[in-house]
Amino acid sequence: MSAHGINIAEECHFLPEITPRNIKAAKNGDVIFFKNYAHASILIMLGATMGGASIITLEECDDATPTTSPAINFDYYKWDGLATNTDKLANKATTTATTGVSLAASAGAFCIIELDADTLDAGYTGFRVNFGAAGAAAYGAMACVLSGSRYAAKPSNNLTAVVA
Repeated sequence: MSAHGINIAEECHFLPEITPRNIKAAKNGDVIFFKNYAHASILIMLGATMGGASIITLEECDDATPTTSPAINFDYYKWDGLATNTDKLANKATTTATTGVSLAASAGAFCIIELDADTLDAGYTGFRVNFGAAGAAAYGAMACVLSGSRYAAKPSNNLTAVVA
């Protein structure tokens, strides 16, 4: 990390997990493995949701299929209501139950999930994010930023973060 902050393109690994799309139906993200990285910051943005709230859950995964993928608790920062144009992301993380976090049916919502590789149970080396069905048109996108590289190199895309 430089004195001016972090350069995501050079010091992290950026994965555009779900490009902007209608997430009316439930959507499972890809399995992302922590290979060469210690931390994941998952950024979720929802546009105008016309249906109900979307429930976001996180599963730890044992392989790319995944064969076993139990839901896990996670820390998140949430902001419901992007239409207000205020900077009101929570200053303190909230820990979920395995039932996940609900993103409001509103003019927009934003959520950052923070996950350390060492919080996964033994035998689990990856994770995936799941969007619950919003019930009607709901537009969203998700990206993952892996950080804490075990083998730093420039640019970060020389390091492989296995995505199934």
